Amino acid sequence: MNTRNLISVLFLLSIGVHLWAVGVENSDLIHWTKPLLMPLLAFYFWLSSKAVDKSVRVGILAALVFSWLGDSLLMYQGKAEMYFLLGLGAFLVAQIMYGFNFAQLKNPSKGKMEWRTKFSVGLLVIFYFFMLYTLWNFLGSLKVPVIFYGACLVGMLLMAVIRKNRTNETSFSLLFFGAIAFLVSDSMLAVSKFVGPFPMAGFWVMVTYIAAQALIVQGVLAHYHGEPSPAKKPAPKGRR
Repeated sequence: MNTRNLISVLFLLSIGVHLWAVGVENSDLIHWTKPLLMPLLAFYFWLSSKAVDKSVRVGILAALVFSWLGDSLLMYQGKAEMYFLLGLGAFLVAQIMYGFNFAQLKNPSKGKMEWRTKFSVGLLVIFYFFMLYTLWNFLGSLKVPVIFYGACLVGMLLMAVIRKNRTNETSFSLLFFGAIAFLVSDSMLAVSKFVGPFPMAGFWVMVTYIAAQALIVQGVLAHYHGEPSPAKKPAPKGRR
């Protein structure tokens, strides 16, 4: 078994143990397993990303590091609001890093944005304002940080959406659904924290969060290892 496969197995085992710990509310085991997830994923990405542009490679690794920092800080949010704000700040940096690097992972556009992409952009904007409306009366002094974080999160997703037809389909799909999973995870976390907990909230937040990070990593790698994007595929004979 090579190193990359070993890291993959360790990552999957850590996910399984952590989700079990969250499900049974074993706080000690949660505190042991949660800080392992992003370092293992980052190590996997580092081992798999030799063909990735250096700036993108560093950017994605930085996003994973800040995600790990956010994970670690949010474990202590029950002790003081400062930990929540610091964790939010760490994830804010991660979202900005992701969005910036998603923008690098696309080929030059050779046409207008198709209607489905425009429709997706519109839905994201509507969802952003819907979530603000839902949370507004519960945010108290955190209105400004949450507004700014939410805008950056939606911005990150928009950078994933506009890659349509500007990368290969595998990369687009993985990264797009990873960004969607991130939005779902953070939305559930916000509802649970500010409005009120719902059954198995912590479990579903972590399931979608882990899926988001893993899909994003695979989507980045697929951009360099997949089929050419539609814009770069050679034209059929007779259409050149």
